[in-house]
Amino acid sequence: MTTDQRGPSVTERANVLFRWRSLRSGAGVSRSELPTDDSLWIIAGASTASADQIVGLRCPDPAVARWAEEMSTALAEAFPSTSEGFTGTEPTIENAWAAERRAALYAWREAMLAQGHQDSDLPPVEDLERIASSTARSEREIGNLPFRQSRALVRRHAASIAQALERAPATADPDRSGAPARSSATDPTVSRGGSGFSTGVPTPARGTVGDTNGTNGAHGESAPAESFGESGFAPFNQAGISRAPAPIGVSQDAAGTLRYTWEAPKVGGVVLTRLVYRDDTFPRSPERGRIIAVTSGSHALDSAPVTGACRYVEAWVHVGATEEEAKSTQPFLHARTALVAPVQDCVIKADGQDVIGAWTPVHSSVLRVEVHRVPIAQAHEEWAVGEPVCPDEGNVDGFTDVSCPPGEYEYRVGVWAMVDGNEKCSPLATVAVTVSGSLAPVEDLLAQPVPGRDDAVSLSWTAPAWGEVRIYRTPRPARAGSDDTDLDITALPGAGLKEEDWCRAPIRANGTGRRIPSLGIGDDAAWLVFTPVTIGGSKARIGRHVTFTRTGSLQDVEIVERVDFQLLTFGWPAEAERVEVYVTKPGTPLPQPPGAPVAVMTQEQHRRLGGILLERGKLNRNGCAVHVLPAYTFEYKQRFGQPVTVNYPGLVVLGYQLAIETQQGLLGKVRRTRTRRLEVRSTDDLVDVRAVLVHNDRQLPLSEQDGTVLLQLPSVSLTAGQPAVLGQVEPPEFGWIRLFVLPRPGDAARPLALLDPVPAQLRCTRE
Repeated sequence: MTTDQRGPSVTERANVLFRWRSLRSGAGVSRSELPTDDSLWIIAGASTASADQIVGLRCPDPAVARWAEEMSTALAEAFPSTSEGFTGTEPTIENAWAAERRAALYAWREAMLAQGHQDSDLPPVEDLERIASSTARSEREIGNLPFRQSRALVRRHAASIAQALERAPATADPDRSGAPARSSATDPTVSRGGSGFSTGVPTPARGTVGDTNGTNGAHGESAPAESFGESGFAPFNQAGISRAPAPIGVSQDAAGTLRYTWEAPKVGGVVLTRLVYRDDTFPRSPERGRIIAVTSGSHALDSAPVTGACRYVEAWVHVGATEEEAKSTQPFLHARTALVAPVQDCVIKADGQDVIGAWTPVHSSVLRVEVHRVPIAQAHEEWAVGEPVCPDEGNVDGFTDVSCPPGEYEYRVGVWAMVDGNEKCSPLATVAVTVSGSLAPVEDLLAQPVPGRDDAVSLSWTAPAWGEVRIYRTPRPARAGSDDTDLDITALPGAGLKEEDWCRAPIRANGTGRRIPSLGIGDDAAWLVFTPVTIGGSKARIGRHVTFTRTGSLQDVEIVERVDFQLLTFGWPAEAERVEVYVTKPGTPLPQPPGAPVAVMTQEQHRRLGGILLERGKLNRNGCAVHVLPAYTFEYKQRFGQPVTVNYPGLVVLGYQLAIETQQGLLGKVRRTRTRRLEVRSTDDLVDVRAVLVHNDRQLPLSEQDGTVLLQLPSVSLTAGQPAVLGQVEPPEFGWIRLFVLPRPGDAARPLALLDPVPAQLRCTRE
């Protein structure tokens, strides 16, 4: 016979207790002197009413005993009809009866899940416990049980549940065997917790309980059945604590072992955490799961194979003043997670140009298995970067990555399944793989001087598709013919590239570019050879070397302007056989190879002439870059030292005439006058220049300030090749006149060269 007595829920009781604490806090009591959140939840979940019962919970929080009387009064006033020994459930019956009914209901639930029903579509395990502990057998009796949250689910499946209960053994039925039902008041094997549920339920198989410092016990699907009560823990009270559990973090190591971590509960005293799991649904009780660990820490390891698509893990926490007291208290659900099972026995390795991966076939309910190939350089980024491997093949038990480019990769394997209506990925299985292939030599090594230093060089090159690049510094190139094919790495010393010649300098990467910003070259050699070698596994490929000459540097390089020619002067570089001059556009570096030089000078010519004469036309009058290189010949090949570049700004050449004006006289005679016409011609267009005509009565004027200004034009524009008349002037009767054309102050235009006419036009006379 069942009762229809109902009591307040855990949440309702908790609300009363939290409201009481708020009133006390508002009345001036310090929050630290009142019970903690966890203590109030424990009291609410225990369904206790009297002060003695609250104290009997033995919470580690000392404030509980101090305020037990007031909390009991608050609960009694809020729930007067249940203040005396409320259990919230119907009386329990004989233990064997309940055990057999529970076994039948567990089997029914497993069968429903196997048929494709979702966990959320079935009554929770707590309600199946209530049905098993009651005397209800028929569909109507089961549907009328006082469920608080899931009555609709129970009524939907009441007929099926009733059929499952009919299949329970008759010997366990007290009404059929004649055995009287026992209540919790007379049977010591029945729980006295707030839920009133029996603890004689046959629990799922589990392993040995670990120690309390975080050591895991061995566990697995084949472990013998054992109740936690037999390991020293108090029987579980099904009322539990209703609170939102924290998440559990999950990671997997290379051996496939799962590591769980969770935030330590914020409670005082001794804390014991029972970490349990199931591979079909959440345990919802520490007694219905298989044990992973019993620990006082906040992490645990799990090496048991996952038998389903997902593993459901829960952390149940006991709190007490001592370890024994903690075991005797009721636990609360602190944290939980549902993780998709990662691949098991994962092996990934290279087979020539292919990469083959294999693992134990995943569960049939898995959505897919994703594999990503990630270059080692990107291994720090999120897991989905890189190249998807066989995305359309499912990868249920492995994959074959055909014709993988040579290189170093990290293969990442993730299993996807549905968890609570959402797609979720498993912890990743990651394996590093090196795919070998034909090594590519470095063909573009470039050696350049470090600005401001003559004892260091910078090296740059393009990285090959795979392999490590080493730079060797030697006095001579590698043995001829050694760069024709791949060599065993042990053969490099025989080719002239010894271990001590390897430049172990930091290499900077920028995309595919590689660079050694500064590498010392010492002072004991006139030149050095730098050789790039691509290393892949035990093989090596020698690339194209470059020679860095140690000729002395060019000093005091200067271009002297002579209008009709330019004179290039410099100090002769030590050890150079000759100096070559190349010309490019302004701002353009010297190409490789540089092409034909515009001038060459030997050391003997430099001793006699002091510089290189560059005739008109050698340098662009509009401006150019002049590259001066010391050169020498080594092994029948031309070698260059470090170039020095001088920018030649160019030159604008102007000329002018002071023509004598004539007049038509009587009878057609032409009469000369003293008036002179000023005409100017320019090789280039000029805009906004100044023109000043100056007279000096003793000598030819040397500047615009060297005499008296006869004519001044502040802004003149000239067209290239076309004469322009700037005006007329009547000079004095003696002395000299001269024209000056000048850019405006601050103008950065090219230099101007003004060519004077014949001296007769510049001399002033009476005629």
